[in-house]
Amino acid sequence: MPNSASLFRDKARQAAAGQLAHDDALRVMRPRFWLAGLALAALCAGAVAFGFVFTVPVTVQGRGILLSAGGVIDVVANTSGQITEIAARPGALLGAGAVVARIGQPDLELQLEAARAAHDDAARSHDQLRAFQAREAAASARAQAQRLDTLDGRLRLLESRRTALAERRAGFADLARRGAIARDRLLDAESDLMAVESSLADARDERAQLEAAATARRIDAEAQLLRSGIARDEAARKVAALQTQLERLQEVRAPFGGRVVELRANTGQIVQNGSAILALERDPDAAPILIAYVAGFEAKRVRHGMAVEIAPASTTREEQGFIRGRVVRVSEAPSSSAGMMRRLQNDRLVDRFMSQIDTPVEVEVAIETDAAGAVLWSTPAPDGDRAARRVENGTLAEVTFTLAEMPLAALAVQALRGLSTEYGDDPE
Repeated sequence: MPNSASLFRDKARQAAAGQLAHDDALRVMRPRFWLAGLALAALCAGAVAFGFVFTVPVTVQGRGILLSAGGVIDVVANTSGQITEIAARPGALLGAGAVVARIGQPDLELQLEAARAAHDDAARSHDQLRAFQAREAAASARAQAQRLDTLDGRLRLLESRRTALAERRAGFADLARRGAIARDRLLDAESDLMAVESSLADARDERAQLEAAATARRIDAEAQLLRSGIARDEAARKVAALQTQLERLQEVRAPFGGRVVELRANTGQIVQNGSAILALERDPDAAPILIAYVAGFEAKRVRHGMAVEIAPASTTREEQGFIRGRVVRVSEAPSSSAGMMRRLQNDRLVDRFMSQIDTPVEVEVAIETDAAGAVLWSTPAPDGDRAARRVENGTLAEVTFTLAEMPLAALAVQALRGLSTEYGDDPE
């Protein structure tokens, strides 16, 4: 019979004899693993501390466009008509009141030509009347002078005759008192004296009438000349008014200085009153602002003064960084298409933002600048990269609003709480 010890394994025989491993003293870790354990504990403690110290930004995304602080405004036509000239080109800098376009006004031009012809006729008639009156006045003056000379000679003669007759009457009166002559002769002398005095009065009246007639003719001539001058001046005022109206309607002027962004019409095009001719950017050299649009359900979390990161579409965020900004205004209501059109002055941009953003809300962001007034970027620009970082107004941008900064541990707790809520409330 074989040996029974060979039928069983050593571990089985030890178990039967009561010599098991758990009877030995418990050893948590062998000494050679103590250093590794300490390193693992330090790593866990460092991870926990890092989770409380390291912060993660809570952000909201949006889309926007860089615009001039003065905005972009359409320069519109003052009247209906055909554009005969566009005097401005995109990118040109215009001063306030500069002529940007001209619109033909054929009807008004015809009225102006007719008014000028009427003014020329009135001026010519006035000059002719003045020349005629001058000649007539000279002839009348000569005739009147001759007539007055004749009357003056007659008056002198009558004065002499009256003096002689008065002396004769006085002599006859003295003789009649003494009875030297008959009284009839005295009466005849008095009658002759009275006749001469009557003739003298008639001559004086005639002289006064001549002077009055000359004065009346002079006043009438002055009145005619005045009426002619008034007609001429009225014609001149009508020409000036039509000329001013033609310039005002024909010339489209810039209401303020700025840079031409876009032409909205072409030469030869028929436009209506109020039609846009071009888009003008006001104060293009000032630091731009950002007009951003955020979804309505996220815009409620955006507040005044929040930090903003702006990544223009013309740059690469990973290589060149982003522009820093601050929220200065958040619209209280969602933006309508008309409101966005008023702000952006571009129907395609309006359609793009309306299609990409659900219930867009407008947020105005001020661009931060350095002491020199240059746009402040997150990373300094090398000398060779400054030209590449130049951002023109009208550039689209991705916008990140920093709502808050939370410790990484808090986010982990919120994530675990969300998981526990999701699975712990399962009725199954």
